[in-house]
Amino acid sequence: MTLGKNLGIVLHSHIPYVIGYGKWPHGLIYLLEAASESYLPLLDVLEKSEGKNILTFSVTPVLLEQLRSQRFINIFRNYLKERLLSAKEDLNYFNKSNQIMYKKVANFWVTFYSHQLNSNLDIATRFKQLLHDEKIDIITSAATHGYLPLLGYDKCIDVQIRVGVEAYERFFGKKPQGIWLPESAYRPGYRWKNPITGEESKRKGIEYFLSKYDLKFFFVDSHLIEGGEAIGVYLEKFEGLRIIYDRMKNELIPNKKPLNIYQPYRLDSEERPLFVFGRDKKTGLQVWSGEHGYPGDEWYLEFHKKKFPSGHRYWRVTNPKYDLADKKIYEPERVEERLLSHSSHFKGLVEEILKKDNNIFIAAPYDTELFGHWWFEGPQFLKRLIEGFKNSFVDLNTPANYLKNNQPEEVIKLPEGSWGKGGFHWIWLNDSTKWVWKKIYDAEKIMLNVAKKQGNDKVKDLMARELLLLESSDWEFLISTLSAKDYAENRISEHYENFNKLKLMLDKKKHNEGDRIFLKELEDRNKIFEFLTSKYYV
Repeated sequence: MTLGKNLGIVLHSHIPYVIGYGKWPHGLIYLLEAASESYLPLLDVLEKSEGKNILTFSVTPVLLEQLRSQRFINIFRNYLKERLLSAKEDLNYFNKSNQIMYKKVANFWVTFYSHQLNSNLDIATRFKQLLHDEKIDIITSAATHGYLPLLGYDKCIDVQIRVGVEAYERFFGKKPQGIWLPESAYRPGYRWKNPITGEESKRKGIEYFLSKYDLKFFFVDSHLIEGGEAIGVYLEKFEGLRIIYDRMKNELIPNKKPLNIYQPYRLDSEERPLFVFGRDKKTGLQVWSGEHGYPGDEWYLEFHKKKFPSGHRYWRVTNPKYDLADKKIYEPERVEERLLSHSSHFKGLVEEILKKDNNIFIAAPYDTELFGHWWFEGPQFLKRLIEGFKNSFVDLNTPANYLKNNQPEEVIKLPEGSWGKGGFHWIWLNDSTKWVWKKIYDAEKIMLNVAKKQGNDKVKDLMARELLLLESSDWEFLISTLSAKDYAENRISEHYENFNKLKLMLDKKKHNEGDRIFLKELEDRNKIFEFLTSKYYV
């Protein structure tokens, strides 16, 4: 069988649950900017593109729940109206002050937001149509992007994945073939010791739960397949990580030979067939890096400098190392030549890699928000890339479509790890986040006990929802990177307090008016996974 040469672009789309939890500078603005600057422009590109199986979208269930809600669509429409109005106000100001170059960019923003306001803002349904037209594949993820290797109990991993699969099926009307593991974090099965509580138990590998729900493939970072010590100095800094790493390392039988990142492998599992794709670093650097990759080009829009009070961007990168004060005016007409040059360079890089006979599939995963939000021209780069590969020996393909005709036989074992700095769990588990995991483990243990007992089902169901929101990996990431530390800490505390308040209500024979108001507010605020019940934890 001829395997062919394939490029699998995978865009991982995720925003934690933010509706009702602040707007700016942290909260709802994350979702609004991603929708306007990434999701809508990418949909425009893909809906106009020819061909099938162009690329794969990973849409997390918690993001899907937000995008499909009428509440969000209404908020989004008002947001676009505000952006259009502020662009028109900028245009009026530049007209009066006779600033010709700035006027040109202001006109650019007026056109941009006018187009979006006139488009279909039901993003989830547009994704669904592309899936059913087989232009793209869509895969699922864990319910709220929980960091699976560190969740305290197998049942909690099970619920994250089960809810992710069911939320997908309920909206898209079919089963997902693949899954994006949150933070590309994987853990094999072994006798695990909880890094906070010290509790020990024989744990199943993540692959067990993927196979249980009939998922066919997932992705990991390159070092989990190619090998190499990617843990850096972080194990020395935090004893909890050392314990986890040593136990995993002692029980894992390594692969017998170096592995090629440019092909999928079958995972060593007694369950249903399950395949793993590794992220390619060479193509990744070109798109990820703001300093060495395409987004750092002098003619592209500068992300960090914005005009006050409108917040619109009027400057170009100029040089990634320049101070914001030294940035030059953005010239949209100069961008086309750079897009053609960069898409041609990327195509050539892919073709060079896949010339080798044993290289058959490049998995190129990125955060969706990189295309459009962080790198404004990203969607247009993708458009030219899709057009460029029409005349190539390389096929744009999806892992799901590839696996229909090609079932790799080579079986491997994977070590524990993630995409995070150091290749292990440090970003999510360190001295700054230890308190978070104490709360998560406490809530998980309570949930497992409560689920087995008699009690008010509505209260227990809301407890299950709060636990999923508490488990989101975003909170530890935002704390460790200091990017929105206060917001993340407040979210953790709020979900934990809500969870415990609900637990106390279970012991009451009768709820008072204050209790009923609290329940109604919580139910209305967290409009996600309304099919979820506490029985999932039994």
